[in-house]
Amino acid sequence: MKLSNPAPYFEPLLNPKAAAALVGIHEKTLIRLARAGTVPGKKIGKLWRFRASQLDSWFQDLAQ
Repeated sequence: MKLSNPAPYFEPLLNPKAAAALVGIHEKTLIRLARAGTVPGKKIGKLWRFRASQLDSWFQDLAQ
């Protein structure tokens, strides 16, 4: 069976440790910034998750 519409791309979510390593800051700092709404992230239950593309956009905006 061939699908007429391929599934949309789903970007894997990063846990705080991986996201913090990507940006180059401490994990607790990243979570604190996400709680304040400064860094794009979502809390799912008790867990924070981040998208690499959103972190990249946020980081690029800081450089300007």
